[in-house]
Amino acid sequence: MKIGKKETVLVFGLSLVSKILTYFLLFVLGNYYSKASYGLVSFTLSIFNLVLFFSVMGLPTILIPWIIDKRDISSIFYFLSIINIIFVIIGLFISIKYSWILPLVLILPLMLLDRIGVAILNIKYKYHIVRFFNVLLILITSVSVFILKDLDILGLTIGYSLGYLTSIIATIYLTRKEIFKLISKVRFNYPIIKEYIKTGFALYILAI
Repeated sequence: MKIGKKETVLVFGLSLVSKILTYFLLFVLGNYYSKASYGLVSFTLSIFNLVLFFSVMGLPTILIPWIIDKRDISSIFYFLSIINIIFVIIGLFISIKYSWILPLVLILPLMLLDRIGVAILNIKYKYHIVRFFNVLLILITSVSVFILKDLDILGLTIGYSLGYLTSIIATIYLTRKEIFKLISKVRFNYPIIKEYIKTGFALYILAI
């Protein structure tokens, strides 16, 4: 199965919608939040994305050929799950002082399942669905940060987290059977994990 003209048009159309919604989000941020608040949350989101590099290392890009080749995905999942648990514990301790980061800390483990789901959708050539969920993320984030503007910094982190969570739930729901099949057997194959880590860092180096 290959992506058809209809799906190509949908991807293009959704990309345009995504840009429009991004401008709306920037409008909300610029008019309802102080530069200090948005700057602090932007820094926090940068740290969050850095943590994601390690907690979902190489996903979904590396995982796509691995799934196609029927390689051991279970070992990768459970290894990355341990990494996620460590980061969540660290995040929970930090949130004792900076409570507004808690929403982002709580959604971190779900990002692993989300990235596996995205890989599965890409294998099925469902690029338009992946793009739609990205649009949904921006839409929910924009509406949420507007509604929660009186909460200031906490409103921003909750708003972004709700955007992520909506997209995550939708992705996991559509790919739940495939995800369960891939991770149902608990494995921890060190050579596979070692190979995956090397591939993940190589991909990161190429990206920068």
